[in-house]
Amino acid sequence: MVACLDRMGVARPWSLVGLNALFLFIAFVNTGYVIRHYFQLRSRWGIATLLLTALSFALVKHFTLTLTDIPFFGISMIALALMAWVCALALEEFC
Repeated sequence: MVACLDRMGVARPWSLVGLNALFLFIAFVNTGYVIRHYFQLRSRWGIATLLLTALSFALVKHFTLTLTDIPFFGISMIALALMAWVCALALEEFC
């Protein structure tokens, strides 16, 4: 990912942090979906869970680094949200 951005000439620090921010936003949206629909937590518990995730040391530490941790978190939360959606559609037939 970084190599492709470098070849295009846009691998600047602000673009890499912006890309991490995009993946983090995607991860939080999908985490919220999983919290509400799969775990069926109330709104306050869901917000508290998201805030605790956002304030974790590992997330704060790796947010500005050009590693694959944040994009992996975003993509894996998409996969979990899709699995929760399939479980909701299948009426727990596959869960």
